[in-house]
Amino acid sequence: MTETPPEHLSEPLSLDPSCWSPQDIYYLNAALIVPRPIAWVSTLSSDGVSNISPHSYFNGISDDPPYVMFSIEGETDTYANLRDIPECTISFVTEDLASAMELSAVKFPSDEDEFEWADLEKLESECVRPARPKSAKACLECLVDRIIDVGNVNHMIILKVVHYHVSPEIWDKGRINMETYRPIGRLGGQYTKMGSRFKQRRPTWIEIRNANSTGVKQSVEVTSCD
Repeated sequence: MTETPPEHLSEPLSLDPSCWSPQDIYYLNAALIVPRPIAWVSTLSSDGVSNISPHSYFNGISDDPPYVMFSIEGETDTYANLRDIPECTISFVTEDLASAMELSAVKFPSDEDEFEWADLEKLESECVRPARPKSAKACLECLVDRIIDVGNVNHMIILKVVHYHVSPEIWDKGRINMETYRPIGRLGGQYTKMGSRFKQRRPTWIEIRNANSTGVKQSVEVTSCD
C-alpha cells in the first residue's frame, strides 16, 4: 500500500521510494536537489513551429568535449520536437527573464509558438535550426547525442554543445561575472535568486599531511565574495 508523507518527523526519515507516490517522490527530490539551474530549451517542430520551455532537471556532464543533459517527463512538445529535429538551444534564465520563463512553462497547444506569447524576440542560431531568445545573456547551441528512457515516464536528453553565446554584459577578465549574470535557480516549488557567495581555498595533500604531522588540523580558508 502506498504511504503518504508524514506531517512531522519524530525520528529521521528512512524511506523506500516505492512506498510513496511518484508525485510525492518528485516533491522530495525537487526540494532536496537544490538549487537547480534552469535549462530554457528551444526546439523546432517538423511543421516549423518554435517551442521554448523550461526544464530544471538539468546540468553539465562533460567538458572535453562539452556535454549537458536535461530530463523531460512525458511526451511533451519538447520531446516530440527533439525526436523529429534533434537540435536545440539552451538559454540560461536570469532575474529579468523570470516572468517570460514562467509563461513559457504553460502547456500551450503544439501549434502555438511560446516565443510569441512570451514576447521574446528570436535570433537565428549559428549551427542549429531552433532559434534562441535575443534577451538571454547566455545560450548553448546543442545537438542531441542520445535519448535514454528512464523509469516509467522520463526521458534523459544528452546533448553535445556545438556553440556558445555569451553577452559582453556578463563577461569580465576572461570569466563570467556573477554580479551581472544573476541567474535564477529552482528551489523546490519556488525559485531562488543569487544570494551571498564565498570562496574556499582547497588545501593540497602535502599541506594536509604536514599539518597532521605537527598535530594541527588543516583548516580551509573561507573568503566572502560580497
